[in-house]
Amino acid sequence: KDNSSKNDNSKPIVAGEDTSTNDNKEKLVTLITVEEYKIIFVVDITIKIDGNVLRNKIIIADDSPVITNFFSKIFRNEFEVIVAHNGKEVIDIVNQYMNDSLVGLFLDLQMPVMNGFEVLDYFKEHDLFKVVPVSIISGEDTEEGIKRAMSYQGVIDMIQKPFDATSIRAIVDKTVTFSPKYK
Repeated sequence: KDNSSKNDNSKPIVAGEDTSTNDNKEKLVTLITVEEYKIIFVVDITIKIDGNVLRNKIIIADDSPVITNFFSKIFRNEFEVIVAHNGKEVIDIVNQYMNDSLVGLFLDLQMPVMNGFEVLDYFKEHDLFKVVPVSIISGEDTEEGIKRAMSYQGVIDMIQKPFDATSIRAIVDKTVTFSPKYK
């Protein structure tokens, strides 16, 4: 489009760039004039209450630092990742954040102090599966152990160790969609 016949108010808007040396830039800038313009808004909304940023929280419950660090690294930009090293810590964290934006628990079955099955029993007794969806991450490979873990109504899925980033991302995405608080 030729703007040379238009008055000074219709000159292309150029933010300190000389576009005469680059045809692509010149074409783009020529399309953006005072009379004709497009505006693109990119919005990043952060919700704060009392100065605290609200983020969806997930719990990774595993006594292995390799697993908890792996989870934390993968999901640190999407969720607040809370780490529990045993079942007792899981229960304490769930009770602390239950009314907050807790959207998923990823539970190892074989942990010290209180194992994953005891956590599942606690969830069943206190009707917590409706509040916090649970998926199992475990090295449990016996048919009996897998059947037992999956027999709890409210367990969304199970993934066997070892796993990769793609498969763990898929199970997290699937699990959090069952949370009534997931946004």
